Amino acid sequence: LLQPLDTIKTLRQLPVANLVTCESNRNVRSILQSIVRNDVKVSSLWRGTVPSLLRSAPGIGIYFSTIDFCRTVLYGNDVRESRWGNLMIGVCARGVSSTMMMPLTLVKTRYESGWFNYRSVFDALTTIFRQ
Repeated sequence: LLQPLDTIKTLRQLPVANLVTCESNRNVRSILQSIVRNDVKVSSLWRGTVPSLLRSAPGIGIYFSTIDFCRTVLYGNDVRESRWGNLMIGVCARGVSSTMMMPLTLVKTRYESGWFNYRSVFDALTTIFRQ
């Protein structure tokens, strides 16, 4: 549902001389107008959906597994939890999952941008890992 907004965010971060919009004022409206004006398929707004799913599903599993592991290490069987302990557990879990999913985030961003002309997600994966 929100993938088009993520794609627009990625397009806003590209250099000015990109394939979709060559305007210096690249806000959401100007990017959408450029997509319509340049006859780029509207379906290209959902271009990064598959890499997003490939990144999110394992990332969520890693995140909650890390929370469970850290909670066991920090608290053991103690029922009382502290706010600061929970904060540290959350920071640790987010750090571990983000670090482990960073290669897939790179694939998602590059594929979504359209800048690299990958034929498929698998092509993006293999090309990036070969470099």
